[in-house]
Amino acid sequence: SALFVTSLYAFCSDAMESENDSSICLAFDQDEIAFTYNLDDSGWGEVTLLSSLKRGWVPMNYFRSTVATDITKDDIKSMSCKELTQTRTPLRLLLKYAGTFLLNPQSKPVYIGGELRGYTFDVECFNGITDGLRKLLIDTNCISRSNSFVQTKPVVRKMRKKLLRGWADLIGKIKDYMGTIATPKIEYLQLLTFHLLQKAITFLDIWGLEQDRIDEGLE
Repeated sequence: SALFVTSLYAFCSDAMESENDSSICLAFDQDEIAFTYNLDDSGWGEVTLLSSLKRGWVPMNYFRSTVATDITKDDIKSMSCKELTQTRTPLRLLLKYAGTFLLNPQSKPVYIGGELRGYTFDVECFNGITDGLRKLLIDTNCISRSNSFVQTKPVVRKMRKKLLRGWADLIGKIKDYMGTIATPKIEYLQLLTFHLLQKAITFLDIWGLEQDRIDEGLE
């Protein structure tokens, strides 16, 4: 199943009969994106909501895969920018590698003097995140800040700058923490990864809205 899922409907955890259940379950709105850690046979899943970074349990039948899974390259070529945004296809590579890290953030063994001392992060995940960010900017034709769309749309230019700053912050800490087995440092990398995903999703949404305004002849 998909690691990143999007809610089809809103859900209010306060309406649950058991007070204990409502305390560990999350309320969410329609179209919220969540990262999935565990799936239970009951049909519930443990997730983090990307909008609030709250972690808890949700009914998985309220969710679908965030990235459309049945889209071909020919389909993408014939899509409007609005349709492309809705499929989340430009995020596919970024979500893949971010999800790999978030699901198992300490996957590489660290040996000192031939003895296992702990586990650190896999740097290949962050190489993949960088590739995923680049793919997002290529797919939206925003890889260059000199692009006419970027130059004429201040809101797109602003979000592109925030997105790249989020990436730079993450990569900077990756270099600082290389080989670390310290849990607080790994947790901070997880937080920065979630922040980068928030910025990427916002960037894609704003790009889609601005392109849609052009397509509809509003500008």
